[in-house]
Amino acid sequence: MSSNNIKAESLVNSEEILQFLGKIIDSEQFSRQKSLKKLLRYVTEKTLQGEQDTIKAYTIAVDVFDRPTSFDAATDTIVRVQAGKLRRTLEWYYRSIGSDDAVRIHIPKGTYVPQFISQTEFFENRAEPTDGTREHARLPRIGIMPFSNETGDLEQDVFSTGVAEQLSDELSRFNGVQVVSYRSVYKYIEQTEEGDEHVICRFDLDYLLTGSVYHHNNVTRTAVNLIDCSSNNQVWSDRFEDERSVKTYFQIQDAIVDKIIPLIGDTFGVIPRNHFKSYIEKSHANVNLVEGYFYFYYYNLNLTPENHSRAYRLLGGLKTTHGQDPTLLAMLGVLEIDAVVLFFGSYEQHVPAALELAYKALQLDPSNQQVHFTMCSAMLLQGSLDEVRYHASQIVDINPKAAYMKGVAGWFIALTGDYDTGLGLIEESKNLNPMYPSWFHLPYLLKCFQQKDYGSALKEAHLFSMADFYWGPMLRAITYSYLDKRDHAQLEYRKAIELNPDLVDTPRKYISYFVTQPELVDQMVDCLSRLAGEIGG
Repeated sequence: MSSNNIKAESLVNSEEILQFLGKIIDSEQFSRQKSLKKLLRYVTEKTLQGEQDTIKAYTIAVDVFDRPTSFDAATDTIVRVQAGKLRRTLEWYYRSIGSDDAVRIHIPKGTYVPQFISQTEFFENRAEPTDGTREHARLPRIGIMPFSNETGDLEQDVFSTGVAEQLSDELSRFNGVQVVSYRSVYKYIEQTEEGDEHVICRFDLDYLLTGSVYHHNNVTRTAVNLIDCSSNNQVWSDRFEDERSVKTYFQIQDAIVDKIIPLIGDTFGVIPRNHFKSYIEKSHANVNLVEGYFYFYYYNLNLTPENHSRAYRLLGGLKTTHGQDPTLLAMLGVLEIDAVVLFFGSYEQHVPAALELAYKALQLDPSNQQVHFTMCSAMLLQGSLDEVRYHASQIVDINPKAAYMKGVAGWFIALTGDYDTGLGLIEESKNLNPMYPSWFHLPYLLKCFQQKDYGSALKEAHLFSMADFYWGPMLRAITYSYLDKRDHAQLEYRKAIELNPDLVDTPRKYISYFVTQPELVDQMVDCLSRLAGEIGG
């Protein structure tokens, strides 16, 4: 027996292992799996009897599956196929009801001999090694199950299938997720007649999307659920209704998909917020390219100096081995720019580096949204407003259903002074996904300043909630000053200069990073200068 196995004379004896075997066989996961029960019992009992050397494809075929003595594994794959199903079913059992079992019956790939491993030892063996080698992370992998047709009308199978297939296609356009082809999932289910748990294990999924379609009184309702496969927890669900009388099924299908995908796959969608946070909370060394992306995405979700410093250091290290990856270069370009506009880095040091990265990334992949994001940031600093608008339009054209990126494009366009177009795109973004960064409120506030609507400006200023960023208190200080609330204005101004002491002497430099209209810049600078004089700054 392997050294990893728990032997009969050890703390857990063979009698206890047989008790766990009974629990597995009686579980819901094995309730309709007669052949798998027989196979699992056979290999477990043989191993406990010390006869593991006799466990071969031939003996299993003859003893378990009643194949003739002329059995040939080269032409009959029953043992290999059933062993694969057994491994997946065991994995599903231990993901759910068996998660608290003291002992895990584990059948490694490449053998049919089980190991009896304590759960503690199993997870310790899977933990990140101390020698720096480990299995690297990947983009979160999602599979879409065929949607269940609950309408009672078999003709609606086409609609149910169409929704699932279109979701798979549209989600694959998002850079932050890895989508298993719907056709692959469908074909596997059709051939094996297996359920959710086997699909999860077969395709090694991190998330599973399931759904059902109902029809009543001319209304089509689609219920959708997103499952975190690591915990079997439902992390998101929603339902969508459309009237059949005013829309075709294709229109309903498009509307449902358009509502779902930003909520799931977008930068501020459920999967990135759930997946990247859980990864970043663990300490990792020797990150790979995908893990570098994780750190950047997490920084995007949480703009703090610490997250910026960590992402900047890790992605900078990856550049030496991935210097031709356009997404990495574009991300580094954003970090270079943010070092200046958010965290007081040297313009002369960071901006030329950002421009070099942005242009190289654009040359490598002109159809990459992140590349055009970086170009917008760089061109805004350069004052090239036509270029900002061009690259923002490219962001939208590449993937109009990417809510966050559509909002980013609108944000940049609005900052060039085209508030109608820019804010319109931000509103579309917010309708696609109500989760969005607080800095989306900046152009709304600037428009209020321009219209001298300072009451509305104050509301927007309070929605600009970035605790580590001086722009929030600076904008509130200016707004309170316009409203002639001097005490509030001075309090917020003190907070702003505590976060950015240079704001006292060079307010124009910092305001001009994002405000492009000269008259508005002058007004904001004058306001800050008066406050500086009032408090003796």
